[in-house]
Amino acid sequence: MALDWRGKTRWLKKRMEEESAAGIRKVHEKRRSTKKDRLRSKKHKTKTESASNRAKELRINATPHEVRVKNFLMERGIDFKFQKIVYTRSSYYIIDFYFHNHRLCLEIDGSSHHTDEGIIHDKLRDSTLKNMGMRVLHIENDMIDHDFGFFVGELSRIGIL
Repeated sequence: MALDWRGKTRWLKKRMEEESAAGIRKVHEKRRSTKKDRLRSKKHKTKTESASNRAKELRINATPHEVRVKNFLMERGIDFKFQKIVYTRSSYYIIDFYFHNHRLCLEIDGSSHHTDEGIIHDKLRDSTLKNMGMRVLHIENDMIDHDFGFFVGELSRIGIL
């Protein structure tokens, strides 16, 4: 039994409606996953925002030693990032000075680094950064105050100056 043209169009129309209904379901599924992604990204944004707010706070309240080193590096035209945020899977670290070309992290250590908690935090951060392929250099505040030439010598030895 052959279908006439009206039967074919009814069959085609029905099939198109079924496909469009299935397509609408797919669109709704995509929207749901996109909404989940947005919720995930909000958590990430919260982590990112808290890190950037903390880095900004540290930049504003920089210690005199950090300001001295920063001014010295800027006068020499050295490329660096001040209070650089480095993200890990579970957390983030804010590094005093980061030299991208040398993959070097420079930390100016004050009194907070000499407490038990500070020492543990520094060891964990240093091992994490080394596993990420970065080198870490710690300079004491006393070296900046009393023997700035030693600090300059260390930078020269590494190849930054």
